[in-house]
Amino acid sequence: MGKALKNLKEYLFTLSPGPIRDVVILEGLLSEAWEEFEDDYGGLSGDKIIGRLEEVKWYPPVLGFTIERHGAMKYGSSRAELQDWVLNVIDGTASYTVTGYRQVYKRSPALKTKPLAEQIGKLIIERKETDMLQWYDNKTRVRIIIGEVIPEDTAKQTVVARRKRFRRDLTEYLSQYGWEQIRPNNYRFSLDH
Repeated sequence: MGKALKNLKEYLFTLSPGPIRDVVILEGLLSEAWEEFEDDYGGLSGDKIIGRLEEVKWYPPVLGFTIERHGAMKYGSSRAELQDWVLNVIDGTASYTVTGYRQVYKRSPALKTKPLAEQIGKLIIERKETDMLQWYDNKTRVRIIIGEVIPEDTAKQTVVARRKRFRRDLTEYLSQYGWEQIRPNNYRFSLDH
């Protein structure tokens, strides 16, 4: 057992079992001892603990707490993962489970792709020039500039799902007018219609 973990253990054993309200000293000691616990740490480093512990409980020899993790938010998610951690200060083990999510930022409003697909579909049928379309072969083939139609302004998973629904709705709409999808975001007019 390392010195930092020993200091944490000694401090905890001075506390009464149950919830811990004042966690300032505990956070400092835990941060210093963090790397001495046996675990993969779930990407959590000791310095990320300070000021973020919730529902801290001490039931010797186990210290438990909840922490809000923001890893997915760097990829555009509006939710933080909640992890419940259990640390045994006698054997130096640590483990966690994901117990839920917390909405940190307002979610992006829902996008109705069917009206959008009809709008773009009409531009294609009328062979209009726009930043959202790139025409080929005398306007018998078109590529949708998908980033102009559905920009990457929200979580990646949301953008991917919106674009998939849009393509499905656009393909369905255009098929009524002799256009067929030749690959994602690319359509051609078929004279066989």
